[in-house]
Amino acid sequence: MAQNVSPMIPGDSLLSYSGTIQVAGASKEILFIRARDWLNDNLQNLEIQDKETGEVSAKGLVEGQVTFRMLGSRTANATFNFNMNIWVKDG
Repeated sequence: MAQNVSPMIPGDSLLSYSGTIQVAGASKEILFIRARDWLNDNLQNLEIQDKETGEVSAKGLVEGQVTFRMLGSRTANATFNFNMNIWVKDG
């Protein structure tokens, strides 16, 4: 799996991960349906559904806590927004 991480810019913390997963014998149509159903079940915010290109995209949001050290240890609530894009093809 390939991993690309962009440098952090003040006020911006973009990270990008990409990889390829081989699924022997799976057709583009089956993979598209599985990807669409998973994104719909887990993120429920589909943005793109293009069966011809095999692209499915959704936006998500995760809330959590971040612990950082500044004059001791502190915890802050944080919201993380993300985009997930999946492209499928035969196999």
